[in-house]
Amino acid sequence: MNEQESRQLIEDFSKLVDEILCYIWDPIQVSVEFLPHTRSEYSIYVGRVCDKVMSGSSEDDITDLLDNIVTKEMEQDSMRVKCAEVSALIFKCYEFLIDEPEMSHSILTNYKWTLPEAK
Repeated sequence: MNEQESRQLIEDFSKLVDEILCYIWDPIQVSVEFLPHTRSEYSIYVGRVCDKVMSGSSEDDITDLLDNIVTKEMEQDSMRVKCAEVSALIFKCYEFLIDEPEMSHSILTNYKWTLPEAK
């Protein structure tokens, strides 16, 4: 993988992790209201998660990281099962990006999130 492909992988993976943390992990349920100002609530954790995955951490390591964020940083009850599911999804996405870089970049580039109308 050349430098440009590596940068693209990091960018694409970061986008996916950001979406996963916001819409699936969502420990304080900010996505329930679909308010634009809450969309970036978990963005501060994206780099930590991506760095750990890309440096060879295991799914269990990411599960621990996510659950520690929930319990120690957010002071919420443990969501270990959900964190394990999210960790598994993050790893599946990373593997897809590695195995199919052109297809995955095309999907990410052309996919547009649409939010439901505010109530």
